[in-house]
Amino acid sequence: MASKRCPSCGLVNPGSAQVCDCGLSFVTMMRSDGTALGEAPILSPKQSVNQVARFAAYTSGALFVAGFVTVIAGSRDKFVMEVGAGLAMVGLIGFSLARLLWRTSRGMD
Repeated sequence: MASKRCPSCGLVNPGSAQVCDCGLSFVTMMRSDGTALGEAPILSPKQSVNQVARFAAYTSGALFVAGFVTVIAGSRDKFVMEVGAGLAMVGLIGFSLARLLWRTSRGMD
């Protein structure tokens, strides 16, 4: 019997397989979490917190870099340096808190 490729993950399965290793049923075209092929998978609370924390960490990190660059670029203007330093501090604190949340969310059950 010919092999079949999973439309969800791309894994090649034996032709007799009823379910792919990723959880997609070839008979019903439903995943093991109850979502149909093409639907977004249902996220657990842990996955949701992890995604929010990761987004906050990346955004805060970008804010820190932007503030640091502003300090360097405006090194002759005191106001620009203060604004840049403020952005860098807010970004650094936000990054630290988001990273802490991200790390603790991986340990949630």
